[in-house]
Amino acid sequence: VMYFTFSKETVKALRGFDPIYLVALFCIWIVAFGGDSFSFVFYTRGADERLGLGSSIKAAAYRVFFNLITPFGFGGQPFVVYFLQHEGVPPGKGSSIVLVKLIVTSVYVFGGAIAGFVFFHTHIENSEILNIFFFVSAAIQVLFVAVLVVGLLRPRIVIRLLTSLGTVAQRFGLVKSQGRFRRRLVHEAYVARSSFQHYFRRHLLPFVAASLFIGITYAVEVMTLWVIFLGLGVRLPFTTGIALGSLFLFLLSFLPTPGAAGLGEGAFVVLFSSVVPYYLLGVAVLLWRFFYNYLTSILGAIFSSRHFSRVLVKPNGKE
Repeated sequence: VMYFTFSKETVKALRGFDPIYLVALFCIWIVAFGGDSFSFVFYTRGADERLGLGSSIKAAAYRVFFNLITPFGFGGQPFVVYFLQHEGVPPGKGSSIVLVKLIVTSVYVFGGAIAGFVFFHTHIENSEILNIFFFVSAAIQVLFVAVLVVGLLRPRIVIRLLTSLGTVAQRFGLVKSQGRFRRRLVHEAYVARSSFQHYFRRHLLPFVAASLFIGITYAVEVMTLWVIFLGLGVRLPFTTGIALGSLFLFLLSFLPTPGAAGLGEGAFVVLFSSVVPYYLLGVAVLLWRFFYNYLTSILGAIFSSRHFSRVLVKPNGKE
């Protein structure tokens, strides 16, 4: 995108970039990252466990880092479950925490996309590709959330699936005892279901608090691109900037490449090219990547390297 959009006008826009908007973008990142971290604190309390703010910050950074390097951005969830177990949270409860957080985030993303589509539907309907992609993505989003909820309320389905995977894993020596694996799986699956139900029966307040923090994170992330364009001299109306930001975040949720790399930039160009000068598209997506992904993923990479250096290397220096 930078190669095809970079020009003299791009250099001029960068030279005129007001530093105050860089400060605003950094503040947005802090609020988004902080909201994500605090959501882990309260969701963990809702599961009758405790997670310190420091560990919650690490969990938030791990989630972004492993989502960035895995297809469909799904690698962060399993690693966070592993990390929570390392912090003393049982895998069943950790799975419930991660899946509930994923469901609530999906609800915000889907709701924001609907609002953005209503406001900006004329532009999308004029593009057949965007129109089809949004409706397909909406159907996948609804199905995805439904599968997660059913999996938490009816764990037998998940148990059967994972037991089948355990049989395959046993052939490769990854699982030693199939019976022991299934008993552990059954126990943790029902712990996850019980933890999920407790959010709405006994721990509604922590659930609401955590969900509000996710809402804050989503709201400021949607604002990121609008602030970037303001800094580049494009006076997009606030409603247009927010609508496009919400639609863009929705598209990113279903792109199969690691971190939506490549396809995300393509979706960005298609979505924003009608309202933003072409020579700003490349630099805008680069700034967005930095504040939306890279700052947090850098922290996640640092935390990961330290974590694995402690876990995989014994005190005597042997692996």
